Amino acid sequence: MSQGRSLLIVGVIALLVLAIVLGTIFYLTQAFKSNSTNSSHPIVTSSSKPAASSNAEAPITTNTVTPAPSPLVTQSIDPNFKIYNGEGFQFQYPKNWGLLTCSNSKNIEFDPTNSTDQLNVRCGQAVKPITILVNSSAGCSGPAVNVGTIPVLRHTHTYNDGQKDYVWCTQLQPLLNISTRTSQNGSRATSPIDYSTQVEQLISTIHYGASS
Repeated sequence: MSQGRSLLIVGVIALLVLAIVLGTIFYLTQAFKSNSTNSSHPIVTSSSKPAASSNAEAPITTNTVTPAPSPLVTQSIDPNFKIYNGEGFQFQYPKNWGLLTCSNSKNIEFDPTNSTDQLNVRCGQAVKPITILVNSSAGCSGPAVNVGTIPVLRHTHTYNDGQKDYVWCTQLQPLLNISTRTSQNGSRATSPIDYSTQVEQLISTIHYGASS
């Protein structure tokens, strides 16, 4: 009786060992297959599809490239002159004239005695002896004449104190109201030197159609 029980116990142990062995073989086989499958399909760490855009995800641009505007002043072929490029026009002026431009209008002024430029000044009343008002007909009068090929209205007025104002208003668009003032008493925006000849030289170089 005791011998039969011992055989039964041995048989149960053998079955348990066999079950463990078979289970181990099955587990190793499945693990091997799993590793083989993963090795043929690597984990994707970045997507080739563009990420969904949103304001929060938009990158901050610290250096935006924009088309450079045309320069206000360029060098003329003649080294003694510069070219002023306005909106719809351009002309030449002596390189030793100082240029004043306005931040609050398209008007400009010239100082023939000081070559230092003053750019983007908030303008009110004229401070230089030569001024150009853009699209202003104030003070335009007088006979129609041609300065070079440019049709203008030309007017000259002499005051009791001897100050003399010259005004030329072009008859093409944009209208350029060009003036210079001569005075011996040192009045604002005047000069003791008469620059009317130089101003007419400037007017003769006006070319319409250019743009800044």
